[in-house]
Amino acid sequence: IKTIKNVMTGIQTTVNQSFYWYNSSTGNNKNATQASGAYIFRPNSSNVFPVNVNGNNAKIVSVYESDMVSEVHQYFASWLTQVVRLYKRIPAIELEYTVGPIPVRDGLGKEIISRFNSDLSSDSVWYTDANGREMQKR
Repeated sequence: IKTIKNVMTGIQTTVNQSFYWYNSSTGNNKNATQASGAYIFRPNSSNVFPVNVNGNNAKIVSVYESDMVSEVHQYFASWLTQVVRLYKRIPAIELEYTVGPIPVRDGLGKEIISRFNSDLSSDSVWYTDANGREMQKR
């Protein structure tokens, strides 16, 4: 994703999406014993690593067009893919990513994140979807 344009209003913004991973915590330190796991994001440091060693550039595998939707299928790694959907007459973008199985042969657990950078002026306010229930102000 490089830019997003609302075709109804003509408003356009620069957006860059990248996937990264943090090394997950094993929970075996004296300050906290909680390990990373399902529903627990607990990296062992603030160091972040790109998923794709090619600078997070996605390979576009296929593009589908219909009267209802346009889809772009992206490949970031053998274990991370994404489908970008634009529905006709709906002013929204849908991102469906699939992660796994996450490689751990290197002995490192991984906390996967998707990072967006844009030129939007938002006073550091943003919203996330709480698992399809409601938007949460962050």
